[in-house]
Amino acid sequence: MKTILITGANAGIGLAAAIALSDQFHIIALCRSKEKGEAAMAEVHKANPKASIELVLADLANFEEVKRAADQVLAKHTQLDVLLNNAGYLPETVSYTQGVESTIFSSHLGHMLLTLKLMPLLEASGEGRVVNVSSGAHMMGKKDRLFSDIKHTSTIKAYGDAKLANVLFTKALVGRYKGVTAYALHPGVVRTQFARNVKGFMKFMVGIMDKIMFITPEQGAKTSVYLSRAPFSALSAHNGAYFVKEKASTRVNKDATIENANWLWEKSLPFVQPFLN
Repeated sequence: MKTILITGANAGIGLAAAIALSDQFHIIALCRSKEKGEAAMAEVHKANPKASIELVLADLANFEEVKRAADQVLAKHTQLDVLLNNAGYLPETVSYTQGVESTIFSSHLGHMLLTLKLMPLLEASGEGRVVNVSSGAHMMGKKDRLFSDIKHTSTIKAYGDAKLANVLFTKALVGRYKGVTAYALHPGVVRTQFARNVKGFMKFMVGIMDKIMFITPEQGAKTSVYLSRAPFSALSAHNGAYFVKEKASTRVNKDATIENANWLWEKSLPFVQPFLN
């Protein structure tokens, strides 16, 4: 049986993907909360009593925890077929961690650290793949705001910047590691708990959207599931691509270039490198 690690597997798209993929994969569920993680494992077993699943705990904003979780996986497993970097959130307010906007710090840098730590297992698979859940909101992102201390930005802009970073990180992975491909995706406008912290006008807008346009987590997980289990031969020609509704899309942010992807890689490395050993 193949093995997949899913971040944010305790709810929403991550949980829906874990359930859908549990018939083909041993699931490593990476969650922040033990209580919520164990509840998610119970949900997976309820949907598929034969599911093979284990829980690993880490907050992606805490690099010591990410390192410890990755080391735990490295000690137990000899290969990893898919890394589904799914976790994300929309913050209540704009804040900074080590001079980096906190959404980018956890959603991009936390996932980058996890990915690079687990790269030996992905390479050992021979057909390893990294699947990064981005969003159509990456179109609102701007490269010039990444790693910039902009005090008057908004949570929506910060979220768009983080999702752009996910797309750029995907492109940056192309060709760097033997036998490993990477894909980014837009899941759709999904009814999940990721925006539970928003207030004021945004809370009102989310409430309106929930009634008229949000799709279910199961529907939102479809492209993640497709990219996780489609034959390697069907995806390898689209290495580094951004997928919408299970198809590679050319509609991406104008800042989503190879040059900017390589720039992001170099800017990001100093933050994660101390935790890679």
